[in-house]
Amino acid sequence: MSVRLKDLALATALFVLDVLGFWALNVTSAPTVWVAIGAVAPIALAWRREHPVAVFWVVWAHTVALLGLMPAPGPRPTFVMLLALYTVAVYGGRKWSVVALAVSVAPIAGYLWREYQIAPPGKELTWVITSGPFYLIVYVSAWAVGRWRESHRRFVLESQRREEAEAYLAVAAERNRIAAELHDIVAHSVTVMVLQAAGARRSDVSQDVERALANIESAGQQAMVELRRLLKLVQDGGEQHHFQPPPGVRQVAGLVEVIRSAGPSVELLEQGTPGELAPSVDLAAYRVVQEALTNVAKHAGAHAHAVVTMRWELQQLVIEVRDNGREQRAPTSAALSTGHGLSKLRERVQSACGKLTAGPAEGGGFLVAATLPTQRGDETDGDSGPAGR
Repeated sequence: MSVRLKDLALATALFVLDVLGFWALNVTSAPTVWVAIGAVAPIALAWRREHPVAVFWVVWAHTVALLGLMPAPGPRPTFVMLLALYTVAVYGGRKWSVVALAVSVAPIAGYLWREYQIAPPGKELTWVITSGPFYLIVYVSAWAVGRWRESHRRFVLESQRREEAEAYLAVAAERNRIAAELHDIVAHSVTVMVLQAAGARRSDVSQDVERALANIESAGQQAMVELRRLLKLVQDGGEQHHFQPPPGVRQVAGLVEVIRSAGPSVELLEQGTPGELAPSVDLAAYRVVQEALTNVAKHAGAHAHAVVTMRWELQQLVIEVRDNGREQRAPTSAALSTGHGLSKLRERVQSACGKLTAGPAEGGGFLVAATLPTQRGDETDGDSGPAGR
């Protein structure tokens, strides 16, 4: 059943209640009243949601006309009028709801005049005084319920809009995260493959060619593993127990070996006692080293030297990747750059409650430095700051 038919059925039911509770049936022109009420009020109320103000004025005018024109005892349409007042309070806006409540004085006055006319002799004033508060309370209650319903409806709509906005932001954030993951996976692997292939092409030693091809194969396999992990994350909504976990600081040594095989000389220094990292922080640490070394391989040249320092402090892990200077970019290396690596990396580190800086180093070369929180600080002093996030 459509909403309009439901409203029509509701108005008809209220009309029946009006007849049973508030009408005097011994009216000489009863057929005319029946036709007027039956044809106008319920039919008009069928459009009460689309045109609440217009429907209210139609029902109001109809009610006032019946109360003013029909002789006593006559009809007293009450429930249909209350429904019209409730509707304008819900859908008509604050201004028109107040106006509707104010003009409801007219039908209330009509009811009281009808009570005065049908009261027993000598009890007219008593009937009016008794009926006045009743009609006033009923009308104000219908209006107040309508205003409450309007406030609740507006609250629900605002909540829905807020949820939609939050869902949109969540989708956008997830897209950015996936884009960053794809960049890290593909850019690193393709860079290693291209540089290995270029080195193999320039080499006349079969062992070098074989080693380069093995490294290309390894880089491709690692890229496929990470891509499968990323796709599984998207498909399963984050369930990670069916596939290989993402890389972390424990894989940095293997990453350094891969970059070494591409040409640059890379030295790995670890200082302090390794601590525990949250999964997101662990992945961010790996991506910092991966992006920095990938840039060294792309931009600093095959004869570059880089030093990766991982310093474990009490509440943080400090990562520094420094190279000894950039050569002029080769066309192949420039084509491998997307131009968004460091900016995406900075966003990733910030999302892990860390800090990233990148720029020219003192004495030449380029320095990428990141500070990431560890979980060990919480166990030491009970602090609930960034280290525990």
